[in-house]
Amino acid sequence: KRASVFGLYGASQGIAASSGQLIGGLLLYWNPWDLDWRMVFFFSVPLGLIILSMIPFIQESKEPVKTRLDLSGAVLIAAGLLMLVYPLVQGQKEGWPALLIISLIMSVPVLAVFAWFEKRLLKHGRVPFMNVQLFRHKMFTVGMLIVFILLCSQAAFFLVTAYLLQVGLGFSALKAGSVILPMGLGYFAASLMSSRISARIGPHVLTIGSALTVLGFLTLALSVHATGIGFNGYKWIPALAVLGIGQGFVAAPITNIVLSKIRPGDIGSASGILTTGMQVAFAIGIGLIGIVW
Repeated sequence: KRASVFGLYGASQGIAASSGQLIGGLLLYWNPWDLDWRMVFFFSVPLGLIILSMIPFIQESKEPVKTRLDLSGAVLIAAGLLMLVYPLVQGQKEGWPALLIISLIMSVPVLAVFAWFEKRLLKHGRVPFMNVQLFRHKMFTVGMLIVFILLCSQAAFFLVTAYLLQVGLGFSALKAGSVILPMGLGYFAASLMSSRISARIGPHVLTIGSALTVLGFLTLALSVHATGIGFNGYKWIPALAVLGIGQGFVAAPITNIVLSKIRPGDIGSASGILTTGMQVAFAIGIGLIGIVW
């Protein structure tokens, strides 16, 4: 049943991404208490409280034997990711000072020490913060790479599109958010269909999704070039819908495929690596497109 479950999971991601754009636009349009863009962050507080109130209703699995938290591993991975991501996001803005360049370079040995330390814990029978041995599974490693590339491109797309619509074409945040809606709807529909298609053709659903994603990006680029500053949103809808469908056919099944060969005892660690990788990829995607642009 996991394929159907992850299909619903992907569908919720798609509708959340597109509705989030609209909600952000509405908040800026209403501008309660004259908070302007700060309202978007203030709005996150009640959402966080709602999530906290729902947590007790979710039963979490527990280990029969209590284990000690690997604080050293937690500190190493946090430091390594901070040294990697912060320069990528802030380097362009701050003019690439020597300290940020050194931080970026030194993140590699820090992350390498983290991997070595986690392997050492495993050899001594202790529970590591991250089970790095999972990357020995080819499907898990390749799947993580696909997720990384997909989320990097998504982050870059949303940033560049926001600048194009709001700064370049003078759209309001609400109108810019509504332009993204066809992509979210395509993502939603494809995620729901992905489990059925995956059941018939297996991992080849990723090939179809990847091809549609490429086609969507290319068609969108041509549509943007054709419309120029005389924007006609209707001309973007087919390309955005194809792009959303393609990404939906990748994002929903990839979670199931990445975790399919992981033994039940390691599912928690593997899903933790997956979701962390998604967040890091999104941050790196924004940083890289900022540097290139």
